[in-house]
Amino acid sequence: MTSLLTEPWFTWVVVVVVGVPVLLFALTQVQDLLRRRGSALLAPVAFLRNVVVPAFGLFVLVRFAAEVPPDDVWAQVLATIAAVTLLVFVLSALNAMMFTRAREGSWRARIPSIFVEIARLVLVVLGIAAVLSWVWGADVGGMFAALGVTGIVLGFALQGAIGSVVSGLLLLFEQPFAIGDHLTADGTSGRVVEVNWRSVHIQTGSGVHIIPNASLGGASFVNRSQPEGRHDATVEASFAADDPPAAVVRLLLDVARDLPRLRPGARPSVALTGPHAFTTTLPLRSVVDAGEAASQFRLWLWYAARRAGLSLDGGTPGAAAGDDASRAALAEVGELFGVPDDVALAARDRARLVVYGTGEVVHRAGERARGLLFVLGGRLQLATSAEPDAQAVEATVERGGYTGEACLARQAEPFTVRALEETRAVLVPADAARQVALAEPALARRLGEVADARRRLAREMLTGEPAAVTTA
Repeated sequence: MTSLLTEPWFTWVVVVVVGVPVLLFALTQVQDLLRRRGSALLAPVAFLRNVVVPAFGLFVLVRFAAEVPPDDVWAQVLATIAAVTLLVFVLSALNAMMFTRAREGSWRARIPSIFVEIARLVLVVLGIAAVLSWVWGADVGGMFAALGVTGIVLGFALQGAIGSVVSGLLLLFEQPFAIGDHLTADGTSGRVVEVNWRSVHIQTGSGVHIIPNASLGGASFVNRSQPEGRHDATVEASFAADDPPAAVVRLLLDVARDLPRLRPGARPSVALTGPHAFTTTLPLRSVVDAGEAASQFRLWLWYAARRAGLSLDGGTPGAAAGDDASRAALAEVGELFGVPDDVALAARDRARLVVYGTGEVVHRAGERARGLLFVLGGRLQLATSAEPDAQAVEATVERGGYTGEACLARQAEPFTVRALEETRAVLVPADAARQVALAEPALARRLGEVADARRRLAREMLTGEPAAVTTA
C-alpha cells in the first residue's frame, strides 16, 4: 500500500478523480448564478464545464496517470484538443466581458465589428502557433516573419485606407459629434445621419455628402449643435403702413407660440425694427432647428396675416366678413348643413372665409373658440393638447364637419384643433352662431350633442380610457 501511494501516477489519478467532479460541481453553481442574473458569461462558463474541464481531465489521465511519453501521437492529439478548447473558452469569455451588452455610448459599443473580428483572428493565429510550437515542436518563427513582411507590404499599399480607418477609430472614441448634430466641415453644412469607421455621412439640402474620416481628422470642423439647450433665431417681416402695430405684434406672438421647436419654458418676443418692420425672436432648443422653424413660421404667418386682414410684405389681406367670397362660402355651408337662407341671414354679414396652413393651431384646449368653424375643404385634427405629439382622436374633421361648437354655451374647448393640411373653412363669430342656433333648433340640438360627446371624449382620453367621438 505504501508503495502504491508513492507512485507518481497515483497522485494524478487522485487529482482527476476528485478534482474534476469538485470543479464540475462548482461550475454548475456558477452557471445557476449567472443564469439568474442573465449574464453574458453563462455560455462561456457552460462551455468550460462541459468541454474544457473534461478535455483537460482526459489529457491528464493519458499523459501523466498513464505515463504516456510527451512525443506520443495520442498524447499530442489530446493536448491539442485541450489547448484548442481552452482557446475557444478564452475568446468567448473575452467577447462576453468586453463587447456583449456593452453600455450604449461606451467605447466598447463604438468599436466597429470588423476590428473585433480582426482581433479575434489574431488571437486564434497566436493560439494555434503556440499549440504547434509547444505540443508538436514546430518552428513558427518563419511563419511570423512571413506574416510580418506581408503586413508591412499591405500597410504601404493601403496606407490611405488605413489612415481613414485609424481616423475613424479616433472619431468613434472621442465622439466630437453624434447622429443628429448639425456639422459644418469640408465646405459642407448639414445634419449627421451616419458615422462609421470609414466616413461620416452628412444630410444636406442637395443630398447626402460623404466625408472620409481622414479628411475630418486632418482638418477643423464646427459642431453647431454644441453646446445644447439654447439658440435664438430671428425672422424679419414687414407690414403695410395702415396695419396697427399692436395688432401686428399680437399676430406675430400668436403664430410663434405654436411652433413645435421652441425651447421649453422660453417665450418668443417681437421688436419693432423699422417704420413698418418687425423682428420676431424664436427661442429654439438647438441651432439645428433654426432653418425649419423659421420656414414654418413664415408659412404660418402668411395664412395668419390674411385671416387677420393684415398686409404682410405688401401682399393683400384675405377675405373679409360679408364680402362676396365669404357670402359664397356661407351659402355652401347652408347647402351642406341644410340651413335655410333666411336663417343664415343672421350670419351673412359676420361670417367670413378663412384658410389655415398645414400644422397651424386653429384653437387651443382650455380656451374659447372665436366662433363656429365649418370646414369646406382640408382636414382638422383634435388633440388633448397643443403639443405635436399629443394624443389625437383617430377621426378627423373634414368637409361637412365643424368645430368650436362649445362657443354656443360660452365654454372652453376640450380639444386643441390643428390643421393637417391646408384647410378652407367659414368662421361664424360666436354671437352670430348663437343667433343661427336659436333660429334653427335642429341644428342647435345637433351641435349640442357633438359638444357633449367631445367633452366626454376629452375626459376619457385624459384618464386613459378608450372612447369614440362624433366629428360631424
